[in-house]
Amino acid sequence: MAIYYGLDVGGTKIELAAFNEKLEKLHSERVPTPQTNYQDWLTAIKTLVETADTKFDEKGTVGLGIPGFVNRETGIAEITNIRVADGKTILKDLAECLGREVRAENDANCFALSEAWDESNKPYSTVLGLIIGTGFGGGFVFDGKIHSGRIGMAGEVGHMQLNYHALKLLDWDKAPIYECGCSNQACFRHLYFRAGF
Repeated sequence: MAIYYGLDVGGTKIELAAFNEKLEKLHSERVPTPQTNYQDWLTAIKTLVETADTKFDEKGTVGLGIPGFVNRETGIAEITNIRVADGKTILKDLAECLGREVRAENDANCFALSEAWDESNKPYSTVLGLIIGTGFGGGFVFDGKIHSGRIGMAGEVGHMQLNYHALKLLDWDKAPIYECGCSNQACFRHLYFRAGF
């Protein structure tokens, strides 16, 4: 029996769900996201996966949904709200820990894809999913496939930079401009946090 592991990796928790070929959920387990060092973060994921491997007596495939992206050109993760993993080669490091390929996709892209595959949305060839919470992310799906752009950041609407004229229209031009975790200034998500909608 083929087993598939999907891990929802967030800033506060990591949750593994195991599925069979029919995409029926067979098992789930959740742990807090380690906040102090990268090795603890890797170990938390490794422990979840190995526990599931033991339960099913099989090595499942591993896919991560992350609040950011892995740059396709450099292999470096851009996950600004999981500081211990930000700037690291998470796919390479997890593959070495687990002895198998590991894939990752932006969590908002995963959300948009799940909505696109839902039977009630079949008539629509284009789906946009927006997640508004701790961050502000988005995912685009065209013809049943994720569109993530050249480096994997196409749906990251929270990292759109607003220019001074937009800030003035929103009456935010007197607010201090902070550098975002992505190294840009005036990202929409940063202003959204400060002023709200």
